[in-house]
Amino acid sequence: MITTLELISNLPHYECSKDATQMPEEEWMAMLRKVHAVAFEDLQQLVEEARQLCPLPLLDHTQIDHVAFEKPFQGLGFIRILGDDAYLLRTQGEDLATGKDRRGHMGSYTLHGMELRFNMFRPMHIPERIPPLDVIFYGLSTELQIHSKPDFLAFREIYKDWRGILRKMLSEGPFEFFMNESPPEVDRVKSKDPVKKLEAVFTMPPDSEKAYFHIGFNWMNQTRAQGIRAYLQLAVLFTCIQNAAVPRSKRDHLLKYWLAVCETERMLKH
Repeated sequence: MITTLELISNLPHYECSKDATQMPEEEWMAMLRKVHAVAFEDLQQLVEEARQLCPLPLLDHTQIDHVAFEKPFQGLGFIRILGDDAYLLRTQGEDLATGKDRRGHMGSYTLHGMELRFNMFRPMHIPERIPPLDVIFYGLSTELQIHSKPDFLAFREIYKDWRGILRKMLSEGPFEFFMNESPPEVDRVKSKDPVKKLEAVFTMPPDSEKAYFHIGFNWMNQTRAQGIRAYLQLAVLFTCIQNAAVPRSKRDHLLKYWLAVCETERMLKH
């Protein structure tokens, strides 16, 4: 995703002022088409690189979707990896969090039960601040987002079965934990360790929209190799959550994936 990050870092700034003249919508849409085309190519390459590092099936039953925001804004929309149609049908519509349009001043889109999302942002200029603090740039982030009850339960099962592996994956990586609305169970956890946040979330009932969460990282803070490894870990979790629909005796579980990835990394070093 480095090409995308370089591209969006040089885009015209979003002027964070109610009196600012924003980009004409035709120019905005032309810019989005260019950004999303580059990001789509970057993502396809990233998926292939991740698969080369994992000898087990990775992101096989998936599809790529993208959402471009309709109005000029700091956010440029996102590209996301979703389960295939059969998986979406099985996990959709069991609660209010999924299967409906999310609407806002930037447009609308359908939220799915589990998404591996790439969020893109252009620089934002805040005229009230003095340079260089007047420009904020979030760049490009990747998040594993859990929104539905089936995906929540599958992730919780992985957490219970392979807590040590999950802790090693997430606590030693560049990951952060996010919730749109942080409930008291999570607010009480002062640690930034994403696994400790997960421990709190998994005490909550899965039928509450407040229980849904994101785990992600920002590409701006990583080398390319670090970013690929972090993405690979989220891709492994995505795949293992999908595999939870398969009987335990027939599925490739998290430990098997982790050992396979570690062995590939060991071989590449020699």
